[in-house]
Amino acid sequence: MRRGSPGATTRRPVRSRSPITRPRSSSFVRPAHVWFDGALLADRWASEGFASYYAVRAAKTIGEKGVAGPKLSPALEAVRVPLNAWATPGDAPGTASPTVETAESAAALTLAGLIAERAGPAGLTAIWQAIREGRAAYQATGQRATLETSDAAPDWRGLLDLFEERTAADYGDLWTAWVVRPQRRAAARGARHRPDAL
Repeated sequence: MRRGSPGATTRRPVRSRSPITRPRSSSFVRPAHVWFDGALLADRWASEGFASYYAVRAAKTIGEKGVAGPKLSPALEAVRVPLNAWATPGDAPGTASPTVETAESAAALTLAGLIAERAGPAGLTAIWQAIREGRAAYQATGQRATLETSDAAPDWRGLLDLFEERTAADYGDLWTAWVVRPQRRAAARGARHRPDAL
């Protein structure tokens, strides 16, 4: 995957706005955002979702109470938008309401948990290692094959490719239900390698 190719975007840091960043939980969320800071994953939902997922998981592991992400209640489900439409503050005209921000944070955390459950701990480790090493998905094989690498963070398409290749599981249903804009879901999988798609 070369710089500028589909499934990869230029890495840039992002500022966490996770609703679980309260005094008691900040000691868990902030370290998680050292990893998920916009340099590992390009999309806001992925960075926020997995940072929150690991923060909550770390707190549970050591028995720390009071560290939990927002729950996707029926009221929040009613106002949430596809995660690909969740703009980073300052990137789009207008500012999302606090309710929509909470809904998107809850959706991102929920999706991260569903992905983690399907991939398993070993699968997640393989994904993060591949991204850190700049390895693209679906590498050519054979004696004359050249390893294709990138220093750009994978966007939702590149991340989907990595998960499906590295864990040998299908995540299309999760991306369709949570990530992709409804009007383009039918063409989502065929459009993953087109830079102008979705």
